[in-house]
Amino acid sequence: MCVAAAKAIAEFAEEGGISEDYIVPTMEEWEVYPREAVACALEAIRQGVARVKLSREELWDRAVTIIKEARESLEALIKAGLIKPPPPEEEILTTYKP
Repeated sequence: MCVAAAKAIAEFAEEGGISEDYIVPTMEEWEVYPREAVACALEAIRQGVARVKLSREELWDRAVTIIKEARESLEALIKAGLIKPPPPEEEILTTYKP
């Protein structure tokens, strides 16, 4: 399942134009998360370890719903001042560069 997740992330990054400065999708590219979730779920079904066996479309719909709700909750918590917003991407890049 980890390999399926890695392949889904890599495919998304390649579609976005992989380069030296862009190897993996950013946190803002939320579309990668349902793709990764569906890839993992399908692999779990293939391996026979999934408790629930859904179609690709059902998995996609569930993943998108869960991820959108989580993002909306995060935005509401930030707006209410209960948690700090993430730092600007430029700050992250300069702070964590080798």
